[in-house]
Amino acid sequence: MNKSDVSPKGPWERALPVLQAVLLIPAGLWAAFTYYVDRRDKLVQPASITVQPRLESIGRRDGQQFVKATISVNNSGAKTYVVNSPFTITASRLDRATDSGRNIGTAEAPLWNASSEIEAARYTVMSGEAFRRGFWFEPGEQSSRSFIIAIPDELYQLVTIKAGVRHAKVLDDTIATKWTQGPDHSFAAETLVTVDNKPVAYNGLLHAAIREQKSIAYNDGESALTLWPQVPATATH
Repeated sequence: MNKSDVSPKGPWERALPVLQAVLLIPAGLWAAFTYYVDRRDKLVQPASITVQPRLESIGRRDGQQFVKATISVNNSGAKTYVVNSPFTITASRLDRATDSGRNIGTAEAPLWNASSEIEAARYTVMSGEAFRRGFWFEPGEQSSRSFIIAIPDELYQLVTIKAGVRHAKVLDDTIATKWTQGPDHSFAAETLVTVDNKPVAYNGLLHAAIREQKSIAYNDGESALTLWPQVPATATH
């Protein structure tokens, strides 16, 4: 093909690459800007954790009542890491109260209780940690843990579960957990932070700078299930 066979480019064809570059450069800059803003917002946005424990009776067998315990955690905020996640499931025996009311509070926090049922005995069925340290929840993520427990039939009328999650957006060696087991065999988690190179019990008010820097927060939930003896249905004719 001779050079004479090639038609010279018109003004529009010569200007097209320049125009494309003019359009693509702002688009690229805008994409980079929005990525930076989105990343910055996620860094400063706190997590929004909801802890929802549930108890469900799944039947009786061999003198035992079987209960399914589920701990569900939902995060509607920014990504966050688990520092500790203690839970305890207890069973209680209830007795009728001998009087109709009593003061069970303090002078600073008075409380009157006129319930006709009192807790006569309680024991820990299960206690421990639901989610391991370092487990993380992405924005919009929901995760759960389930356990099957057995309760001696007709000895206890109430099962209660308490569960919580201490979490932080930055999890490193300056945040730790001290686990202790009480006389009732329930485990408790004490969060520790490093202050002046020493681990101390975390206090959100005293350690406000650490709380803000690492977005440390605690969320918990509680649920209960009654285990009343089943009354046989009366046959009708």
